[in-house]
Amino acid sequence: MSIMIRILIIILALFLPQIIIGQDFTITTNNNQRCVGDTITLSHTENCDWTVPGTDGEFFDQPDNLSGVSSILLTGIEPGEYTIDATTGAGNGSIVITVSTVSANFEINQAGINGYKIQVSSDIQNTPYLFPITFSWDFGDGTTIEDIIENNDSEVRSFQSYTYDSQTQDSIFDITLTVTNNAGCSASLTQTDTIHKIFKAPNVFTPNGDGVNDFFTAQTDGQTEFDMYVYSRWGNVVYESEKPTTRVVWDGRLKDGKKVSSGIYYYVIIPINAPDTEKLTGFVHVFVDKE
Repeated sequence: MSIMIRILIIILALFLPQIIIGQDFTITTNNNQRCVGDTITLSHTENCDWTVPGTDGEFFDQPDNLSGVSSILLTGIEPGEYTIDATTGAGNGSIVITVSTVSANFEINQAGINGYKIQVSSDIQNTPYLFPITFSWDFGDGTTIEDIIENNDSEVRSFQSYTYDSQTQDSIFDITLTVTNNAGCSASLTQTDTIHKIFKAPNVFTPNGDGVNDFFTAQTDGQTEFDMYVYSRWGNVVYESEKPTTRVVWDGRLKDGKKVSSGIYYYVIIPINAPDTEKLTGFVHVFVDKE
């Protein structure tokens, strides 16, 4: 055997095991997508020297010993994506850990002047996003809505509108939001909301001068101002409020002072200082003549 061949064999014997190990350096973990508050286990088949981000404990509560051990436990994890390295005498490797959290905070806003419609909006979720993210809304009356966001480059949150049955006036409901992401991180919050009618108006009035039910009085809760228009069945405006107000009183007369005819009239209520609130429409039956 020539000297060159012997030298080549010696070189291969010295370095080939390191090459093979370096190509197959596997770090195992209980899960590389974790939630805030979880404990992460990292292991290798041999004792390693570990390098963990934030050696001052900014990102992790680290074990006292990161040298010459085959496994480590990491706690006190902040949300983010981290690369953790391990080195042995024969090779090295790394693993990427993603730590996330979700928030279930939300707001409830009135969305309809009739009082039965609400809008709910969740807080913006914290990065990193682990899709899909599921927003499960429970409106407390047996109705649930599931909003699943598969992927989104913008801010991740959920908006929903819901209208309760009109018979639920002055009822109290527990509204619950549960948010879950792909790592199984979950948060839940329940808020109580009272469904009440903002706008009140009669569906019948009798402007006949007998002192009973002579006026059509439309009013809100004293906070929402509105304009009101009353139309005949042919679409003509028979009355309109002079300025935005929280209370309108109509005596059943036209602008020229004449009484309207008996019949069914159609009104439109347009909120002025609540732009996100939908307009309200309704009917009123007018009886002019005394019975």
